[in-house]
Amino acid sequence: MYNIDMTQIFLALISLLGVVITSVVVPYFKSKTTAQQQETIKSIVSVAVYAAQQMFTKEEAVAKKAYALQQIKTVLKQWHIELTDEEIVTYIEGVLKDIKTSLADDDKTW
Repeated sequence: MYNIDMTQIFLALISLLGVVITSVVVPYFKSKTTAQQQETIKSIVSVAVYAAQQMFTKEEAVAKKAYALQQIKTVLKQWHIELTDEEIVTYIEGVLKDIKTSLADDDKTW
């Protein structure tokens, strides 16, 4: 029959999801928090994501995400900031996107 390569379709869907997250979901979450809380959240998420990146391998992606999510929830609770797991995951994805962009930019300078 037909041999269809789903890789390109999958990559297109991931790109589309990224656009939706950055254009719709993130602004919605930002409207629920103050500018100071947003900076605090981004800092907390960044530290947790970088720590998880150092502690786990690529193959341990599920454990890495679970670790980061738990650490973020613990610290946010201490700061009296309430976010759902989905909102936290959106911030995690934003930080990961920033990391990938930064790495890509670093590669261009060499």
